[in-house]
Amino acid sequence: MCHDSANPLSKTMTSNATNDCLIESVDFPERSVLMGSFHQGDSRFGNVRNKQCGAISLTAVFKSKMKNVWSWETRDLDEVLIKGTVLYRSVGECTG
Repeated sequence: MCHDSANPLSKTMTSNATNDCLIESVDFPERSVLMGSFHQGDSRFGNVRNKQCGAISLTAVFKSKMKNVWSWETRDLDEVLIKGTVLYRSVGECTG
């Protein structure tokens, strides 16, 4: 396997047994920042606000397997925060 050190945003493929490498560029959309309409410390999350980082991160990973992150919109990020908080609370109920 090889890589293009001049372009860190490329992915590599090995074309055959002689290890010749083909470089395929990855095009990213111009938008590089996505904002939700609220954050994990919002008062809507009550006594678990700012504590549910891990559960929100895990929820984001799961969501990224269902929908490409480059196509996420504000509502997708909001949904991740809400569902991640629900996950955090449900785990807390099981362990506490």
